[in-house]
Order: sequence, then structure tokens, then C-alpha cells
Amino acid sequence: MNGLGRDQGRWRRSSYSGINNHCVEAVLTVEGRVGLRDSENVSGPCLGLTPSAWAELLHGVLKPRSREASRDGEFPA
Repeated sequence: MNGLGRDQGRWRRSSYSGINNHCVEAVLTVEGRVGLRDSENVSGPCLGLTPSAWAELLHGVLKPRSREASRDGEFPA
């Protein structure tokens, strides 16, 4: 992605990625955007999202999972 440098900050990955490291890494850039990259190809392409697009992505990913978990009794309804 244009404008997303390699040394923007500290890239972080989910603690759920485990030892396999099959994960996406994220960074908050100095411009306030959220950068995403493949943890197995850190020199490859990066995706840059606005904070609102990042929030929408997380909402879309987590909401279905939360509904499923609450049906299984994992979270209070």
C-alpha cells in the first residue's frame, strides 16, 4: 500500500496465533491508520485502513463469533 512504510511502529499479532504464526499483524501508523500484513510475509504487501474501517472489520469478524459463543454458553447472553 502506498504510504505505509515498513518502520511505522511495533507490529502486533494476536496472542491466539500460537506457535505456527499463521496470523495477520497490525500496527497503528503515525498517520493514524491501521496497517495489516501477513505474519509469514512481512516484506510483502500491506493493507492500510482508516480507524473506522478497522472498527467495521473487527465488528464484522467478532460479532458472528460472539453470537455463536453465547449460544454455546461461553459468554453471557
